[in-house]
Amino acid sequence: MTIVKNGPIAAIITTARDVDPELKTRTLVNDADETGGQTVAIVKRILSDVRLPRPDLQPWLDFQAWLMMDAPYRVRIPFKEAIFAGFERWRSQFLETAALRVRRDINNIICAVKASAVLHRAQRAVDEDGAILATLDDYANVHSAFDGDLANLYGKVSEKTVAVVRAIEHMGGAEDLSVKVTLRELAKRLGIVSLKTAGIRLIAAADHGAVEQDDSRTGPGGARFFKVVKTAKDIEAEPSQGMLPPVGEISRFISARTHPQETGEQREQGDRAPGERARI
Repeated sequence: MTIVKNGPIAAIITTARDVDPELKTRTLVNDADETGGQTVAIVKRILSDVRLPRPDLQPWLDFQAWLMMDAPYRVRIPFKEAIFAGFERWRSQFLETAALRVRRDINNIICAVKASAVLHRAQRAVDEDGAILATLDDYANVHSAFDGDLANLYGKVSEKTVAVVRAIEHMGGAEDLSVKVTLRELAKRLGIVSLKTAGIRLIAAADHGAVEQDDSRTGPGGARFFKVVKTAKDIEAEPSQGMLPPVGEISRFISARTHPQETGEQREQGDRAPGERARI
């Protein structure tokens, strides 16, 4: 079935299939929480006797109708230069060395900031031309929703890679000892059904340099042996760095432009993130 829909849109895909890499470069990815803690929370909720009232969807339907009344919208982001300054100051040379997909991701990030401003237009000012003025809260929403998964695409070790390393360690693999790894056993230890997905995650862990195939024990068409290059504990101890500049970096630039003679104490206060943030 072919569906034509004016964007932006959201696509929800299960772990039964992987997204084509070229399609991924055209989207902002937000993976589901696959941690053990979330699994415990889900099982606890399903087995709970607590009865929640049926949700009232009418306010959401009214909100959608209200948004449609004045569509299409124009949104202006008055702090685009501050975002660029955040990249230059916070991640030196990142834009020069980042994957080419950053050229698309930047546009998608700006689109997401505008979407947040539209959703919160009742709390947003408008300029003299009637365009909605996005705020740092809108950027904070986007940062919270997408920065972690974008960072994985730009080199940060994902939780899925850590899970692969931990699974191979539990199989008996170590830095000086390779172990036989079958996709069936790996999928079982990762808590997933798809052998294809298990293979994709194993390749991703090898591409990152967390595990390495032992060619001395792996023969053509035979079982594959892997050894751990970086332990799960070492990976988790590595300093992590997201893809998007933190809100404080952008706030610092705006504060410096607005109050060039402010004191150090005032500048430090300007670094603080905006108040309570509404999620997208």
